[in-house]
Amino acid sequence: MTLDEPLAIVQTTPDSLSRNDFGMLYRHPARDAYRVGFDGWHAQIAGGDASALVHPPARAPFPAPSHISGAGKHPDAAVDIVFLANPMVSAPIDLGRIVQECAAAGIRMALVEFVGVDDARRPPRPPGDALAVAVANGDLRWVLPNETVTGGSP
Repeated sequence: MTLDEPLAIVQTTPDSLSRNDFGMLYRHPARDAYRVGFDGWHAQIAGGDASALVHPPARAPFPAPSHISGAGKHPDAAVDIVFLANPMVSAPIDLGRIVQECAAAGIRMALVEFVGVDDARRPPRPPGDALAVAVANGDLRWVLPNETVTGGSP
């Protein structure tokens, strides 16, 4: 088979950022978490609620998973609610609206992504703007498979 264009470009040199993050039908979950924050920040920029200007050496103003930022393990701050849910915009429940209401009430939240059997029949789609903005603002913590989350008082 001859392809007109490459399907992916992955640098496989030692210590490259993409070496172990991508593979056949695989993308490290930190990449998805980063993208959600990125999308939320850009939704804020489009709505006039955030600036696109980042002064070096500062990084973009949304949380980056430690896997990407290299900043060390994510602090295990206690939360009030942990959502075990499908965050995709095509999910049967609008999680974005629920998260907005909880954030407005000062409820600390985390999301553990759970894609059920029915969800696997649909093509993956990113979360909607409301959920992405909550991640970008730090109102909702996106929990990766190797992280823990606890409930309790601050």
